[in-house]
Amino acid sequence: MIEIEILSSNDPDRVGKYQIFHNEMTIGAQKDNFIYLPTDEVPKELFMMNIQENKLHLKLMQEDITFHLNGKITKISKQLKIGDIIKLNNFSFKITNYIEEKVITRKEFLNNKVEEIGKSDHDLLNLIQALGK
Repeated sequence: MIEIEILSSNDPDRVGKYQIFHNEMTIGAQKDNFIYLPTDEVPKELFMMNIQENKLHLKLMQEDITFHLNGKITKISKQLKIGDIIKLNNFSFKITNYIEEKVITRKEFLNNKVEEIGKSDHDLLNLIQALGK
């Protein structure tokens, strides 16, 4: 889960907190980004953030971009921490939280649910088991 707060944007409706329940999110002026910025001032693919080994990384999607991290100009991908502020032109956001989510496959999910049902002592389950005998 990555949580950011957009502090400023050309579109005031974009300002506010966003939670993405994935270990990766993208930001840019393309509609399929997690955070879509409808402006010509930022590239279609601006940033990608991902969590690896409980560390949040910010990757620039284009090498010719310069942005501010906590007031300092940078052009390279960075490791981020809670409270960091990223600014590019009129767009700025703050990292408010991140937690690495355990990625579970559909098969693992279903197996866990089947196991939970087997441990349950619900009347309906008891009836189904009785009918199966």
